[in-house]
Amino acid sequence: SYRIIEIKTSNNTRYNIREALGQLIDYAYWYHDCKIVELIIASPSVLSKSHQKYLERVKKAINIKVSYWEYVPNGDLIKSFNKY
Repeated sequence: SYRIIEIKTSNNTRYNIREALGQLIDYAYWYHDCKIVELIIASPSVLSKSHQKYLERVKKAINIKVSYWEYVPNGDLIKSFNKY
């Protein structure tokens, strides 16, 4: 099974989600025999409450586990992400 991470660099959260989801779905479903357990959007932009609600609606609609990892630069790679 696989987790796929798409990294975005914009500070526009909605743009990052929209662009990453299309790419992640393409990667996840191109091969019919790959088991995908999670799609992850990694981005430096803040995930506001409205963005969280939007992402929850999308996850429910497409029935795929999608996570948002907000990059927080602090030098410690293990603690560098807020995960939603």
